[in-house]
Amino acid sequence: MDFLRRITKSYPLYESFISVDNWETYPQTISYVCKGAGLQTTQLQPCESRDLVFLQIQTHNIPPFIIINIYNTPIDTIEAREAVQTFTTIPRLLWYSGIIIDNFNLHHPN
Repeated sequence: MDFLRRITKSYPLYESFISVDNWETYPQTISYVCKGAGLQTTQLQPCESRDLVFLQIQTHNIPPFIIINIYNTPIDTIEAREAVQTFTTIPRLLWYSGIIIDNFNLHHPN
């Protein structure tokens, strides 16, 4: 990403969703959804975090489900475990029928 120009990587066949509306701090997560796949995608924002992207995905025959993209900074950094702490404060209703995707720095017993 080019943080000074506030540009994300874009791909013509995908719609991108970033973790922040306000670029005072740069986003740490981005999620892509394929255009034309028949998926209705809504970005949810149950909390303010540059480390979490919540997407509600629905297609015509199935109930909606949630995809949660988490970037957890490495353990030896200042922001370590911040994403997990924020995530665990969110109502579990958002976890129902969902999938959690992370960057393999996610170290939490749940």
